[in-house]
Amino acid sequence: MRQSDLIRFLDELANRGRKIPRGPLTLLDILMMEPIERARTFDDVTDIVRDPVGEARRAVKKVRRKKSKYSRELSKQLKAANKAARTKSGKLRKGMTQGKILKKAHKMAKRRFK
Repeated sequence: MRQSDLIRFLDELANRGRKIPRGPLTLLDILMMEPIERARTFDDVTDIVRDPVGEARRAVKKVRRKKSKYSRELSKQLKAANKAARTKSGKLRKGMTQGKILKKAHKMAKRRFK
């Protein structure tokens, strides 16, 4: 009996009763692999399985809403109010808070639309 016939025979015995798909690697091949080689093989299989999904996710682009006119104006006013509320070193001036800055920016943006 040749070695390939023996391997095929052992493979049939190992696979009997189990629904293991036939392929390039048999159950016996997997069992006889070194642990490191087995881990590398499983990683390759998982990469092949995961890769198309990853490609599909990367291909899908999120749709962005167009910025409203008010939002653009608020952005400009917020930058101006922030600049006025800070010192040269970047610290907030005495009595100023983020809330006050935002309130002032909203007020200025509303005035621009009147």
